[in-house]
Amino acid sequence: MSRIGSYFIYLQKASLRFTLVSLALIGPLFAYEEQNRNIESIVLLNAETNDWTVLPLALKEPDRMFSSVGQESSTTNLHLVKRSSEDIKELMKPIVGLSGEYIADGGETPLGSTGVRITVPTYPVWGPPPPMVNLGYEFTWLDTPGAWNLPSEFHEYRIGASWIRTLSDNWKTRAWAGISINTEGENTSSDALQFRGGLLAIYSSVPEYEWIMGVVALGRSDLPAVPALGLNYRPHEDWTFEFTFPRPQATYTYKRSFDRQLSVFMGGGLNGTTWAYLETNGQENQLTYSDWRIVCGWESAPLSNSENRFTPGKRIRIETGYVFDRELEFETLRPTISLNDAWTVNVLFSY
Repeated sequence: MSRIGSYFIYLQKASLRFTLVSLALIGPLFAYEEQNRNIESIVLLNAETNDWTVLPLALKEPDRMFSSVGQESSTTNLHLVKRSSEDIKELMKPIVGLSGEYIADGGETPLGSTGVRITVPTYPVWGPPPPMVNLGYEFTWLDTPGAWNLPSEFHEYRIGASWIRTLSDNWKTRAWAGISINTEGENTSSDALQFRGGLLAIYSSVPEYEWIMGVVALGRSDLPAVPALGLNYRPHEDWTFEFTFPRPQATYTYKRSFDRQLSVFMGGGLNGTTWAYLETNGQENQLTYSDWRIVCGWESAPLSNSENRFTPGKRIRIETGYVFDRELEFETLRPTISLNDAWTVNVLFSY
């Protein structure tokens, strides 16, 4: 086995160990809090709607990212009450996300994928929200004509971290970074190793407008990085317009209950990834799938205010749309192959 191959196997085992260690570290924290139920949190309670926002005494300042308030509450309706530290533990539970997509183009080159992602919050030493550790795996199958001599199955193993920080009343940042191994299982050379990440600066002087600037590393051989520029506009608590590249979207929230909200959306953008594989003659190569798409869909999510789409809780998202400008691009040896336009159905569920 090659040296890179040995490293690849080691990385898979290390990812599993890291997940177990992370859960082992969080477990004692939960146990510690269980023994100290007298540690209480201050909670803001809206007397009219019974919505609440946890402000733990152990955390120095509140942050909107973990807010459960659906509407802004007037100060006359706010009362100080006591609540158990169970709320802190609820916010620090790992989040598991499952996804599946199928792209149909009439039968010549359909593509499907399924994936799982685990997000493990760390302890919020510097206040909420805490840094997140992200682990993931995605399996993709690509059905191509036999004459093309291409693999039909591809694997992607991911590990990374992300963090959102509020710098001032007007500025906050969002950063994430990680590596992935993308391969058909045979080519585990450095071609399979990718870096993905991003750094965004977000400015907002009024609630209706939020300016975004930064850069996003995609990990693709044909498009390593793209600028992230745009504007989020919220003219009303039910409407959000994200004029941001590479994934613009308009969202309308049409129903809110005590703990859930239902939305419809329309958007689009750029999609794709790169895998390493071996040609039939044993030569190493890279394959990049890319497309552009216009989609619409429906989402059921935990109740949140208009500025927050990251509230923890069960979430289901279903989208479908038109996929065009589909291509298979190769690092060497082969010319780019254009694929037929297609239709996609994509389902995501997290809890």
